[in-house]
Amino acid sequence: MSAVMKGLLFAGNVLIDRQNPDGTWAGFQGPLNVTKLELKAEVEKKSRTSKKADSYGQSLGTAYLPKPFGLTIEMDDQPADVLAMALLGDVSDINEGSGNVTDQLLTLPAGYKWVDIGKPNLAAAGLGVKLADDTVVNLADVEINYASGLIRAKPGGALGNAETPIKFTYQHNAITGKRISAGTNSIIKTRMKLDGKNLEDGSDIRGEIPLATLAPSAGLDLFSSDFVTTVLQGEANLAQGYNSPFVLDMPE
Repeated sequence: MSAVMKGLLFAGNVLIDRQNPDGTWAGFQGPLNVTKLELKAEVEKKSRTSKKADSYGQSLGTAYLPKPFGLTIEMDDQPADVLAMALLGDVSDINEGSGNVTDQLLTLPAGYKWVDIGKPNLAAAGLGVKLADDTVVNLADVEINYASGLIRAKPGGALGNAETPIKFTYQHNAITGKRISAGTNSIIKTRMKLDGKNLEDGSDIRGEIPLATLAPSAGLDLFSSDFVTTVLQGEANLAQGYNSPFVLDMPE
């Protein structure tokens, strides 16, 4: 019986697992919205060229030598673990409690510049500003960046634009989440699983990349007008226990 001829239009799920520095695996993340997964079989051509007078320059034989399997993946799902790969970084947990600070000594810089108080995520309630001699400052005369934890004399306010020592009382809220520390790695080792359907006939397709070594191949533009995309490029490797860098299961 001859095989049924059909095209391939793939829709599916991709899950990625990143290898830890100690060689263990962190666990599969996903499914992720992968907008491109390109595998490229590459070869190096070797030609035996004639030097004979009557056939100089002609090919007497050709051999194709396999080269590493090229791999490019693009994702526009951006959880912390994916962003960390785009920045060659690591992910750690943030779990900082709330707190209250009374009369922290600060100096407002001249020229209406900001000073960092050392704590982000400030609460709007409970703020107080005093001069060094305990004279109360009207809050309308200062400007506060609550998210980043910055304060400055307000342009046009009563404090003026000279350097001014103050005492600052405030509350900072609790913070939980993920922190990406960029540039802590030189390469990324991953493994991938994919499953989905051929949209032409609804048949199931499964695939696996047991090991891949990747690095970012495009910049990460956080102010892009489009959705941020992580682009990684490298090679599918031959993992221990496998005889191929990529397997794809398809029905007949």
